[in-house]
Amino acid sequence: MLLAAFSERIAVSDKQIREWVRARVVLPAKGTGGKGHPYEYDDANLLAGAVAARLLELHVVLKHYDGAFAELHEKLRARSSLEWSRLGLEITAKSADLLEPGEGFGAATVSIRLDLSPLCTNLALNDQQQSLAFGLRAVR
Repeated sequence: MLLAAFSERIAVSDKQIREWVRARVVLPAKGTGGKGHPYEYDDANLLAGAVAARLLELHVVLKHYDGAFAELHEKLRARSSLEWSRLGLEITAKSADLLEPGEGFGAATVSIRLDLSPLCTNLALNDQQQSLAFGLRAVR
């Protein structure tokens, strides 16, 4: 998805998202951001953006977490987005860990823990299911 759709889905301004890209809080899935090559964002960006918005609400200075957000993007893209809503996130200035339900705290002395379930609500579109362009007999 492009910037306008991304911005709308997480209810954050285009300007804020551009700032997050510069600060490496959001790592676009594709594109260079140059003329004719706009950034494209994926579900991992949506969830990372929702995490960033939540951390801003807690008055966390995100520029100190760029390494953690890079790790978060990597770990989210390595798993199915269907799993994300049942996971937790433990984030420090240097790392991000996805936690299974009931998993205890990591070794970090200072960290922020978030339940990803409420943040995953931005991933689901309210679009109607699309009809298949072919008959069922073609599936055999």
